[in-house]
Amino acid sequence: MLGNSWSDPHLSDYTSNALRLFLEGLEQVRESQVLDVGSVCGDNITFFAQRVKRLYICDMFFHLNRDQCDTLPPNQFWKHLDYPPQSFHGILLWNLVDHLEDGEVSRMAERCYDMLKPGGMILGSLTGKSVVGTIACSFVVKDDYRLNINPKPDMDCPLHVRSNREVLELLSLFTPVKSFLYQNGLREYLFRHD
Repeated sequence: MLGNSWSDPHLSDYTSNALRLFLEGLEQVRESQVLDVGSVCGDNITFFAQRVKRLYICDMFFHLNRDQCDTLPPNQFWKHLDYPPQSFHGILLWNLVDHLEDGEVSRMAERCYDMLKPGGMILGSLTGKSVVGTIACSFVVKDDYRLNINPKPDMDCPLHVRSNREVLELLSLFTPVKSFLYQNGLREYLFRHD
């Protein structure tokens, strides 16, 4: 066990092989449309705007935090993902799965399955058991697919660390394409809508 935390920049920053593959797949698509459900970030908007035709952003962490504070009834959280069926060639989930209960992950998978075009890809980053701390974070894309992880202590979201098997079961609507385990304890998954 590494015993690292998000506050140590050496252990948290990394080069994302999954992001590279995700974007290589989108290069084959004309007029590619991508949905980013992570925290709003100017660097990410700039990065993706240069590589995809249209980028849509729905900060689900903001909605999750706000909805939990407002104690909305179950299933209201998903009203924010109200995009038409087969709208996107790619969806960036970042570490959203880490902060949802199993039932919410299944509901999110169904929603993403509807929104994703056949052949479309999902990229997700998940916490491994070696990562200490429960603070939500945002991923900031830099040059050469380098990701900086920024803690977001203002967000009060519980952390659910799952085994690879649990992740694959919860996202079983999709075909797993590739997974990566990094020295900082993060795992990345690429899934495809077949």
